Amino acid sequence: MENAAKIVVSLTDLPNYKDNFTEPLEKLGIINIEDLGQTLGDDEKTKAMIAAVKGLGPKTVEGWKKALTTPKEITENIAEETEATTVPEESEKDSEPITEEVLPSDKEPEEEPSPPVVEEEIPAPIPAPKFERNLFCTTGDLTEIHRATIDLLKMNGSKKKGLMNSLEYAATRLTGTGMEVFVNKEIDYPLLIASKGEGGIVLWGHLDTERLAGMKKKKQGNLQGDMIVGRGAANMKGAVAVMLCAANRLVSWHVPFSIVLTTDALDQQRGAEAMANSPVIRRSKGIIMMTPTGLRPIIGQYGYAAILVRTHGDDAVMKMASFLKNLTNLMTDTPEGLSVKTGLIRGGKRKMPYAPAVSCEVVMEIETKDTTDSALATIEGLLAGTEHDIDILCRSEMAEFDRTSDLIASVTELTNREPVFEMIHSEASKIVPTNQKIVIWGPGDVANSRSNQEYITLSDLEKTYEAILSLIDSSEPLENE
Repeated sequence: MENAAKIVVSLTDLPNYKDNFTEPLEKLGIINIEDLGQTLGDDEKTKAMIAAVKGLGPKTVEGWKKALTTPKEITENIAEETEATTVPEESEKDSEPITEEVLPSDKEPEEEPSPPVVEEEIPAPIPAPKFERNLFCTTGDLTEIHRATIDLLKMNGSKKKGLMNSLEYAATRLTGTGMEVFVNKEIDYPLLIASKGEGGIVLWGHLDTERLAGMKKKKQGNLQGDMIVGRGAANMKGAVAVMLCAANRLVSWHVPFSIVLTTDALDQQRGAEAMANSPVIRRSKGIIMMTPTGLRPIIGQYGYAAILVRTHGDDAVMKMASFLKNLTNLMTDTPEGLSVKTGLIRGGKRKMPYAPAVSCEVVMEIETKDTTDSALATIEGLLAGTEHDIDILCRSEMAEFDRTSDLIASVTELTNREPVFEMIHSEASKIVPTNQKIVIWGPGDVANSRSNQEYITLSDLEKTYEAILSLIDSSEPLENE
């Protein structure tokens, strides 16, 4: 009877009700129990309430629903129990003979009372009920994802100041959710680690952006139809915005998960190397590298390197031309084994355009189905006998992930797309020696990320948000929460 009295008196008597819920609920017109009951009877109004009230999650709302529908049942049960217990009290003398007749027939008078005692003291284990959570992206969620994407685009992740601003922005948002946040600012490759518990899925992203002069004067975050346009939108400010916005809801579900953000994924990837042996990676049940893949799961990557080749001496430009011609012929003969994309070529001096160039250089990307070392050795062989040097700007090694992991199975089922082994540049190769439960999967297209019209679609961000919620929804709840 005490429990029944606590359930339906006022909003503050609801289970897990917090004082900070009152003001946003009043703004929604929810002043008393009757108002709340009407809201909970409408799914759309319930979703809007969860989105508007910070810290209010589907689990708490489900508890409120039960609290509002339970009083009648409890009253009926109490009436039945009262009626049942009143009879024995008034006829104790009649009850005793009945007991004496039953016990001798069983011939076990001492053992009969024990089962109820055992059931009360050591109840049979009951599986914990699965939280009923809202796995859908609401209009409020999508608006917040859009806003966070624009915020990140405006910080210009191709410069150190922009990177530090992005890192502090992410740290502030994640700290506000209640996650434990650590930011390493002392090294040349700052990184962020945010965790709720341990052993859950790790969402991995990066904040650095490719330098692309053509995007400099364009308005960052401009919305064109369904597209958010801006340098780094696809690779990968949109995905990072999804992580930041999903964190608040995931924390309210009390499930373990972590977010890792690096700042040199497009360069030396030293942040990933530093993270490789951390407890967050070692104990994780899986890592989602949210590199743009068009939402297609990737279960392995081939070798990659970005290099600068420089030729020296007389006729340096002609030496470079000869090298590039030989490289083109090689790629024609072995189209499946090696892919090379040539970028900037420079030679000579602008103020002396007709003077012989004593050096010439070209920046290129190499993707190979063999090891990265093998591809670089091929380049060296084509330059044999020519005065030259090669600078490796960044590289990632061939890596294959655990194809039998629960994470890959879940992503495959969720996306209904078969995972592939592909040429892609990611930080996965740095952490695969520690944990092979990795999948590369994220919104946007890598090719689009090199365009002057780089963009990410709101519909892809919405799908990504809902997929993350669904994947982490299967995690076991944290203890003591």
